[in-house]
Amino acid sequence: MARNLSKDKILPGVTPTEYCEAEGRKLSDFRYVGVHVNSLERTVDFSPPRLPNPEILARFLDAIPEKAVVVLGYTMITSATELGIITYASGTALVPKTKTPRAH
Repeated sequence: MARNLSKDKILPGVTPTEYCEAEGRKLSDFRYVGVHVNSLERTVDFSPPRLPNPEILARFLDAIPEKAVVVLGYTMITSATELGIITYASGTALVPKTKTPRAH
């Protein structure tokens, strides 16, 4: 859903604490949403170079919540199995919390 989130906002080696310190924000300003997708490319050709399924990034971007401002801890793992090439992509989206008015 968050195709509007640019790829430079997907940060593999940054923790939420590091991000908040760099941006002058608090951890409590955000909800944390796990983003996880996988793909299976059935093949018997395992000769290098073998790249992960090109649709995995598009599917990952689609899985990011609409209001996310950044995805941290992005990881992609590709493995060859008897079924084919399996790719997993994972990260944590930071979504700003909406402020609710306090009752008087």
